[in-house]
Amino acid sequence: NELRFDKNTAASAINYLDRVLSKSKTTPELLQVVALACMSIASKQQEPCPLSGQHVLEIFSEITTPADLRTAECNALFALEWDANTCTPLAFIDMFLALVSDAGIAAQLRQTAEDFFDVALAGEYPRD
Repeated sequence: NELRFDKNTAASAINYLDRVLSKSKTTPELLQVVALACMSIASKQQEPCPLSGQHVLEIFSEITTPADLRTAECNALFALEWDANTCTPLAFIDMFLALVSDAGIAAQLRQTAEDFFDVALAGEYPRD
């Protein structure tokens, strides 16, 4: 995770990408740009240091330019109907765990939820 984004940022970006792709078609060549636009939107919502034009130039120059990314962000927000408010699985767990009075149990449950999330995000499921 070169950008050091929070897991909730990744979950939001995945949610946005899923919703954008369900409403609009994209070519395989532009899929990475659309995904990066969704990550950029999520980072602006949740990160203290969101994805910047400089990051795009340094890390993603083979994929897109800052100007093209801004255009893709606008298109994604239009497809989302500007509804970038999403409840991620980990945000839900945090709200749920606020009701647990034992901090030790809450921490264990949070870690278990994060472990499940990591497995789901990686797409690598343990086999029996």
